[in-house]
Amino acid sequence: MIPLIKEVKEALELLNSKQFEAYLVGGAVRDYLFNKEPLDYDITTSASIDDILNVFESYKTKVYANKRTVLVKIGEEHIEITPFRGNNLFEDLSSRDYKINSIAVDLNQKIYDPLNGIDDINNRKITPSYDISKMVNDDPLRMLRGIRLIYTYNLMFSCELKDYFINNVSLLDKVNSSRFRDELDRIMLLDKPSFAIREFKEIFYYFFPHLKNCYNFDQRNRYWHHLDVFEHILTVIDSVKKVPETRYAALFHDIDKPLTFTLDDKGIGHFYGHFKLSMDTATKDLFKLHYPKKFIALVAKLVYYHDRRFSYDNESIANFVEDFGFDDNELYMIFDLMMGDIKGQNPNLINRLDDMCEYQKIALNIARIRREQ
Repeated sequence: MIPLIKEVKEALELLNSKQFEAYLVGGAVRDYLFNKEPLDYDITTSASIDDILNVFESYKTKVYANKRTVLVKIGEEHIEITPFRGNNLFEDLSSRDYKINSIAVDLNQKIYDPLNGIDDINNRKITPSYDISKMVNDDPLRMLRGIRLIYTYNLMFSCELKDYFINNVSLLDKVNSSRFRDELDRIMLLDKPSFAIREFKEIFYYFFPHLKNCYNFDQRNRYWHHLDVFEHILTVIDSVKKVPETRYAALFHDIDKPLTFTLDDKGIGHFYGHFKLSMDTATKDLFKLHYPKKFIALVAKLVYYHDRRFSYDNESIANFVEDFGFDDNELYMIFDLMMGDIKGQNPNLINRLDDMCEYQKIALNIARIRREQ
């Protein structure tokens, strides 16, 4: 039995009352079956766009730019209602990306699962609803969505699926770049984004090209670093809090280390000025992905200041706060990034976390006093 919230019931009842078929479908049904709270609700129906607008004429509605979906506000919920893809429910479900997304439920809570998506859910695996080549070519964003689903629900995937994604990265050129953000954000806010980025690194090189330079790049400084640049970045991403700006700052913080690499006369590696180049790369890559200016500016700021050194004294920390700014939320972010950076370095130096916690307390107090002046 799949529960239906009252707003979804209301939408289904209204459509049925006008003699239209209507079903809850896709992500909400999948989430219920995985015992997760749905993030959003989608309904598929035999009604046309004009029919949907007529049925919900007394509600607040919005037709999306693609003219294929109507967003209806019912109570505090926003529900997307879309005409069948094809002539009936079976054709609609058969045209969806993955079998776990090809399950529908009607008003009476009857489940429709012609592709056996529930079997995939029970076996925790992901398979395409139809031929993988056609499925991906119909909408290449489905590759990124597939990766997100794999690591959100801890699913098994076939070598065929992985190989097809990696060998067809160029298909992403067909997707409007503004559509990538939502899927990327959901991946970056997973408990461990590193699993997805590592396994499908070629996909992430597409969005963040300089990340490729980091793979297997030996930092040549065993005192500070036991990991190559790529693995260090992934460790830092996993270590910081699940805040979008901080997660992206972790992704970019050392991304241009390979471009600044030098060896001293003792054979020890250095990366002077890497924070500046990495900040520029963060700005450029996030701009291409249509992130808001304020978001980009904050990520760039965090990247720029992540490697700032200061002594354990009030004057040094006060100078840092004067340069960085007095906003508590941003200060929490930069110290979270700095502590994440330590967690990705030589484990023998982990005791520096205690010092950094003290620095954060002092910085927050200085910022408070400064704001009150």
